[in-house]
Amino acid sequence: MGTTYRFSKQLAALVVIIIVLCIGTITYAAEFHADCRFIQGSSTESGKCYVKSTLVRMEKLEGSDQVILIADVQKDVTQLLFPKEKRYIEIPKNICGFIPPREITSNAIKKYVGLENIGAYKCKKYKYFLPKKTKAAITQWVATTINFPVKVCYHKENKCWELTNIQQGPVDDAMFQVPQNYQKATVQSIDKGGPKKGADQSSSAPKDETTMLIDMAKLDYTKGDKPNAALQLKHALNAVWQEIPFMVANVRLVPKGGSFEHRTNNVYTSGERIYVACHVLGYTFKKGKAQMTSDFYFLDANDKVLFSQKEFGRFTFETTVPNPETQLDFNFHLTGVSAGNYVLKVVLHDENSGDSIEFSENVVFE
Repeated sequence: MGTTYRFSKQLAALVVIIIVLCIGTITYAAEFHADCRFIQGSSTESGKCYVKSTLVRMEKLEGSDQVILIADVQKDVTQLLFPKEKRYIEIPKNICGFIPPREITSNAIKKYVGLENIGAYKCKKYKYFLPKKTKAAITQWVATTINFPVKVCYHKENKCWELTNIQQGPVDDAMFQVPQNYQKATVQSIDKGGPKKGADQSSSAPKDETTMLIDMAKLDYTKGDKPNAALQLKHALNAVWQEIPFMVANVRLVPKGGSFEHRTNNVYTSGERIYVACHVLGYTFKKGKAQMTSDFYFLDANDKVLFSQKEFGRFTFETTVPNPETQLDFNFHLTGVSAGNYVLKVVLHDENSGDSIEFSENVVFE
């Protein structure tokens, strides 16, 4: 796992553009295969496209980021396949978040501009204007021979999708079916994360699945479905969490327990309590519970351990959503310490994953 599928999002966008912009002709009988290109700024990526009536297949099978996307326009379902891992996800929508959803496109003003050639194809050119906007948001070229878009550009995002080398003819039905040896992963199962995140968590989410979840949340928010947008963001956060290693951030000395305000200095007197706070990320859940323990080491300026205590701290909490600002608080009460420079070192253990990290703070005793 862990392979980045950058092109799958672009493929999803292309398929959905075709779906959304041709929604008024959902009974089209186009049947062909073609080359496709995704262009953003100066970069270009290539793949293959297959169309049969209301079924569209986009694929990129070269390089490490192999992906296949199958969309059934009639059923309003999209399947994203990852050949290397023999797994797929099914999305109950024909949309991708970085392109206008159907609700927005249907409200736009569609203007026929005229005929224009795109490569070897004579096309009808259309521009889509959002309400109260004078500049076109979308430009679309529909080939007259197949009544199907061969190029679509989204001007604000500076992105275009284009079909070339169109070969009309029969396309095998099997091209639009998920192979039997592929394992289905639901959006909810992405929450479970990768093997290194604990035995209860079965598989890590490829990065583009995470991107799809974020895009779906954006669409729901745009539609005004804020509860579902929040749910999709929850799934996305859980998926992103699987990519974060067990780590601490923002370690600091604080003036008192529970505070996250920086202490003004690191100078103490013997017997004075020392408070340390930090944020911890990437910890693992098992059955909705995170568990961590900590070891403490007190070192002199030459890194010689003067005192240590195993499992001096234990942290357990339950939640269904990971918190990137989870705060851990530590306090140390050291007596009989001579004046000088010292180091407080903490080793933090994630009991669920077996991972450990350490951090330290320099202190001075007067």
